[in-house]
Amino acid sequence: MEAFVWGFQLDKLVQPSNGMQVCLRRPQARIAPICQAAKGQTGLTSSRPQVDSTDTSGAVLKINDVLLQAGSRDLLSFDEFKVMPRDRIGLVGPNGTGKTSLLRAISGEFPMARGRIALLPGKTIGYLPQQAVSGSERSVWDEASSQMHRLNAAEKDVREAELAVKEDPSTLNLTWLEKASVDFEAAGGFSKDEKIGNMLTGLGFSRGDWSRKCSELSGGWGMRVALARLLLSEPDLLLLDEPTNHLDVRTKAYLRSFLMQYPYSIVVVSHDALVLNDLTRIVDVRGGRLEFYTCNYSRFLQIRDQKDEQAVKIREKQDVQVEKLVGFITRFGAKATKGSAAQSKKKALEKLESKLVEAPAPTEGRRANLNIPAAAPSARKCVELTDATIGWPGGPALIENVSVVLERGERLAIVGKNGCGKSTLMRTLAGLLPLQSGKRVLGDERVSIGVFTQDLAADLPFEKSPFEYIEKLAPEKTVTEIRNVLGSLGLSGDSALREIQFLSGGEKARVALASFVICRYVRCWGSVLSWLRC
Repeated sequence: MEAFVWGFQLDKLVQPSNGMQVCLRRPQARIAPICQAAKGQTGLTSSRPQVDSTDTSGAVLKINDVLLQAGSRDLLSFDEFKVMPRDRIGLVGPNGTGKTSLLRAISGEFPMARGRIALLPGKTIGYLPQQAVSGSERSVWDEASSQMHRLNAAEKDVREAELAVKEDPSTLNLTWLEKASVDFEAAGGFSKDEKIGNMLTGLGFSRGDWSRKCSELSGGWGMRVALARLLLSEPDLLLLDEPTNHLDVRTKAYLRSFLMQYPYSIVVVSHDALVLNDLTRIVDVRGGRLEFYTCNYSRFLQIRDQKDEQAVKIREKQDVQVEKLVGFITRFGAKATKGSAAQSKKKALEKLESKLVEAPAPTEGRRANLNIPAAAPSARKCVELTDATIGWPGGPALIENVSVVLERGERLAIVGKNGCGKSTLMRTLAGLLPLQSGKRVLGDERVSIGVFTQDLAADLPFEKSPFEYIEKLAPEKTVTEIRNVLGSLGLSGDSALREIQFLSGGEKARVALASFVICRYVRCWGSVLSWLRC
């Protein structure tokens, strides 16, 4: 039986006045995704891992003899990784080391070059990727509750037991009904609506949002629907990739509280120290390997740094010994009187080299260095809105009577509660959305506008490399200029030449940033810091 699942200075502040892929697979069934996956990620149609459901040694999930590759490059190799019942595991490490690829391999979305996965029979895996875009016409409520399989199965069992008792009120059927009723109550069947409502409220949705179509939501809110849908489905193994990227402080606190009480196993990729400190095991992913720690994140940092410091000291002593042995062999190896001593030193050198302590791999990837070129010459007034009413076509007005002028050199911050229309206002300023009423004027024909949206990385051509993509976008730039831009954002060497589909979520966001900063635009940034580490 198989189970699959697959430092700007702000010159102005404008505050609006009014305030998904989740692929869950169960035994012998495929649940079609309601939300469309990020472009290039097909989810349910991707290669399956080799699964053996017969031997997990008590673990929910057991992976052995794994090799993951990004193109032709070996990305990650390890002998064994086990997830036990109620495990709380955090995957940490620099961007591009294979954390997301490992989650995708477990969920069946990333083919393993080698490896075997053993999954406990009857168990389910739920996966929330870093990027998801909503293509659903369902309401937020219906989408979030669409995969509550445990509760729905318990409810079905109660109905079948009731029918059986009605036809034959035997002791056997009455016992069945009693057990089914207990299981239904334990699954939260009598408080289903309350459960859904609490989840949506905890993730920041107002009651008025519950009936909105998912297709009307911004990328960040679409991710929240996907997260709610996954959490309400209660898989036996929950895989979360940077789940706090699109959350504010309040909703992060709700998610942390929910995960602390979650009764099943969790594996999280995150750079959020508060989330990681709530976990009980840390897996350090660096240098192509996994290192396991049974502790929270703060204690892990102490242990890792102590180990790295000790390894560096030992290696320094070994290097001094190697240098002395090599010097002796070079100096006396050709002399007859010292021949036997030189041979002895050679053997000692070979023995020492076989025991050299490996230098610790970097604990952080190369930090991004944004060097934004000045915009091309244009009129002093770049964009002007006058008495504008803003909202999505066919939808309600989100902001009314907006008048704003954006001039050359200004930094304009749009702040406000989630869902109040910040992204909508930015898209309207950029000309991506029409006004419901009012007037929008560009300064002159020389004004060009670039937009970095929450989901820009999802629109990248996954079959091209970062270098090929930027070269096509800016053909006037030299190879050196393109390399310098990519390198300044941490995409140097092989990372610049690999297909985008093999990059991590953070690296994809940096490709999008590179495409954004290499051209001379009036720039509109939407939640850009969600993808960058401190």
